[in-house]
Amino acid sequence: MAVNAAEVQAHEELCERIHAASEVGDNTFNHTNDYDLKTLPADIRILKSHLEILHLNNCFQLRSLPPAVGDLSNLRWLNVSYNQLSELPAELGKLRRLERLHCNNNQLTSIPIEIWALKELQELHC
Repeated sequence: MAVNAAEVQAHEELCERIHAASEVGDNTFNHTNDYDLKTLPADIRILKSHLEILHLNNCFQLRSLPPAVGDLSNLRWLNVSYNQLSELPAELGKLRRLERLHCNNNQLTSIPIEIWALKELQELHC
C-alpha cells in the first residue's frame, strides 16, 4: 500500500498535536475535518491520565482506531462519527468511565460486545 506525502504529513502533525496536548494536560482533544488521516497514531495513549473528551469526527479517510484507545481510562466522550471505520477495537470495553460514544456514519456492521459492559454508557449513536 502506497503512502503519499500528505498522509505522512497528516500523521506527523497529529502526533505533534497529541504530544503538545499531553504537555499541557488538556482534557479535550479535537481533531476534525482531516481528509488525509487514515489511522490514529498509537501515541494517543500518552493522553490517558487526563483526556476526557476525544473528537475524531469528519476524518473521511479514517479507517481504523488503534487498540491504544482502550488505554484512555478517563475518557467520558468518544466521537468518531463520519469516518470510514469498518470496526471498533474491542479494547473500547476497557473505557469504564465512557458515557457517550458517537460512531454513526461509518462503515460499521457491528460493534464489539465488550461495549455493552460499559455501565456508565448513557448515549450510543451508531
